[in-house]
Amino acid sequence: MNILVTGAAGFIGSHVCEHFISQEHNVIGIDNFDDFYPINFKKLNLQELYKNQKFQFHKIDIRNNKSLNRIFTSNPIDVVIHLAAKAGVRPSIRNVAEYYDVNVNGTISLLECMRNNSVNKLLFGSSSSIYAIIKKFLFPNLIM
Repeated sequence: MNILVTGAAGFIGSHVCEHFISQEHNVIGIDNFDDFYPINFKKLNLQELYKNQKFQFHKIDIRNNKSLNRIFTSNPIDVVIHLAAKAGVRPSIRNVAEYYDVNVNGTISLLECMRNNSVNKLLFGSSSSIYAIIKKFLFPNLIM
């Protein structure tokens, strides 16, 4: 199976790539190396993956339709695992437009490429930064 992983240079994304490569799948990783987390950590996350012939990496932004479409048209992709997002709750409040552009419009760009290239399997990893006012904790035993 050929798997496209967005956010591949992140901690979770790189481990997802490693898992699927260990299962003998081909993995195409993309990431834009956003500097919210140190770029050196992201490069370290990819270091072992680069050594594997089943892994290819493209440094692109998911909003870049032309580059994204080039990846889809030059690779037979079976499934997309979408982990790319602009992280950070506090900065998202200060810069709503940028976060909206990356997280919403970037996802739409990815979905359009999938539709245009007949890729219909998507695993979408939502943000860990989703908060709401709740009256009752869902996991009270985990609260310290």
